[in-house]
Amino acid sequence: MLIKNYYRKIFLFLIIVFSFSLFEGCTFARVFTQRNATFITVQDSTTVAVEPTKIESWHKVNDHNIRLYHDREKISVHKKAIDTLTSSVIGYNIRQYKKGYLPSLTPISRTRFNGVKILDFAIPGLYFYALISMKVSSEDPSYYPLYYYASSLGVWFSFLPGPWATYKSTFRLPALVSVKYRENTENRICVKDVVIDSVNTFKPEEYKSFGTYQKHIQKIRDPHDKGLFNTDLDKDLVKDELNKKLRDWGYVDTSGLFSRVYSNSYIAKCEVQSHSTIYVGSYECVIVKCLWVLLNPEGNKELFRFTSQDTSMWAPNYSTSESAERECVVRSMNTFLKNADVTTLLKQNYVAPKTDKDTISKAISITLAATDTINNLQDALQAVVTIKQNHFFFSGCIISPDGYVVTNAHLLSDATNSDIYVHFSDGDSSIAKFVRINSVYDMVLYKIEKPGHYKCFLPDSSLNIKLGEEVYVIGTAEELNLKQTMTKGIVSGKRKINDRILIQTDASINRGSSGGALVNKNGHLMGIINSRLVGDAIQGIGFATPAYYINNALKLNAR
Repeated sequence: MLIKNYYRKIFLFLIIVFSFSLFEGCTFARVFTQRNATFITVQDSTTVAVEPTKIESWHKVNDHNIRLYHDREKISVHKKAIDTLTSSVIGYNIRQYKKGYLPSLTPISRTRFNGVKILDFAIPGLYFYALISMKVSSEDPSYYPLYYYASSLGVWFSFLPGPWATYKSTFRLPALVSVKYRENTENRICVKDVVIDSVNTFKPEEYKSFGTYQKHIQKIRDPHDKGLFNTDLDKDLVKDELNKKLRDWGYVDTSGLFSRVYSNSYIAKCEVQSHSTIYVGSYECVIVKCLWVLLNPEGNKELFRFTSQDTSMWAPNYSTSESAERECVVRSMNTFLKNADVTTLLKQNYVAPKTDKDTISKAISITLAATDTINNLQDALQAVVTIKQNHFFFSGCIISPDGYVVTNAHLLSDATNSDIYVHFSDGDSSIAKFVRINSVYDMVLYKIEKPGHYKCFLPDSSLNIKLGEEVYVIGTAEELNLKQTMTKGIVSGKRKINDRILIQTDASINRGSSGGALVNKNGHLMGIINSRLVGDAIQGIGFATPAYYINNALKLNAR
């Protein structure tokens, strides 16, 4: 009997050593937590990146596990990628990349039952059964060590940190969405306006899991909390992002500047009609419904309307939701460009008008007295106004005492059929009526309805633009409260674009300054601010249309 108990003690001791030293205090199921998984993609030669999310606390974070976050990218050449998944990782993000396609992220989690987990009950059970069957007396010297180890094993058993589920061996990934690149027979296109109702279009929804989301069993947020949510979408950032993608997809001519204005590009407008963010566990995606309108290059004729609803790829909710929202609008634009009617319209031959004879058939005489001439920067500030149309604002220049205002044609939505509101430096405002437009020179003329004698510019007719000359930009910066903002720079260069000269300057040009004035140190109008280059590595590159084009383009007779 003593010999039998002796072997049982050895057996118990080996179980303890086996459990604590070999498995480092974790469950027996840990041995079986790693498995090879095959990811099957729809498109061939797709890059599959397997990124682990959170590691459970029971898994010891050693060098091996730290390397889970590095060098995980694999190339699937034959529509398959194989990687090793670890069940101590709560979930993985499976990213797909392929040239010519929009990227995708697929979250995966542990869904397969881990049968080996039953051994977590078997080992402590065998230990206690052997311990009880030995009937060890408390007077036995081995009593306390055995029960000490038993209690330790019990603690180990009570936590059972190993997972009850593991990962499947095969995952079929969703198909990627192809990008609509411009065909050689298609005309150019750019996005002119983006309209977003930041409050009324936004609706958040939350689900407990992907299972409840697929079944639409929604976990509703507190109605009081819904009022706290608001969209992060900024119409200017969205517009810049859309036009950047159009450049990448070949719809904007990157061989020269200002193709939107000077290369007969069609115009697209986007209105975000509804916008919702779906929250599922630690992930989120964005669903956006957009109305797209295609206009002719002059922007005065609607050619086609199209509504699309698109969903962004899933993203961890610790990432910026704003980028997911913009990415969703980009997907909507891609759907718009794929529409057969849009493709057909962009393939039609378009001949740009050489001149706007219908609107510029008779010269307008402008008489300026000696006292009307601006000779200092203080008066120049008063001759620059803020123009507001719908949700957008920009700048304009008064060029006559009775209130003629000139600005860029590309800034306006249907310039020939809509009025604008002009805000003056003193806080007053007035409606202005359309007079004439010259799309070739990107200029439009309006007449202020409110009677008055206005400070005005005499457009400089000199062709002598001196490089390095000190110049100032006057316009509205970012918002209406920053109207008549002045920045300083020099003439950086003269650029020839389609037989026309543009003045390049390093003076700061902010959103809203377009259509404003480029003046010299005496306040004389040298040009109309036309555009700026935007980018992470671009600084101090702005352009203005020379003032000597104004009289000929709009057929004015100033004296």
